[in-house]
Amino acid sequence: MERYNIKRAIAEIGILTIVSAALRSLGDEKDKKGNWAYRNLIYQLKRLQMESVASVPIPVPFSGYGPIGFLKAWLKVLNDPMASINTAEKIAKLIDITAIFDTIEEGKFKGENQYLHNLEYNLPFIPSIRKQIEMAEDNSLFNIFEN
Repeated sequence: MERYNIKRAIAEIGILTIVSAALRSLGDEKDKKGNWAYRNLIYQLKRLQMESVASVPIPVPFSGYGPIGFLKAWLKVLNDPMASINTAEKIAKLIDITAIFDTIEEGKFKGENQYLHNLEYNLPFIPSIRKQIEMAEDNSLFNIFEN
């Protein structure tokens, strides 16, 4: 049992080091705006790195998280909107027909119908699909990885 745990820990640190080195070699996602495949690869690698750092309680070279990186990454994983879904709140927005005649007043979605917006963003899978489509140009998905 102890040998297995040691092998697993070495494998986790090895994978994390490889992922961190790969991210360093790929560069910044802002340099490749419009290239969906490249930005998706960087996003998935950053996501893997963040989740791996959260489970490895030691500083890992090239990770960019510092000596207490696992605590920072752990908190990010807990607070990440893609990872945690508040189902009750989403269902409440779906059945709230009082917003059927309201329009969004400001922001990125100004002018959209509030109810249709809630419907589109709270149905299962639709927000994830939309984020994948917008990934080629939208930098907001990468904000979670900023320290």
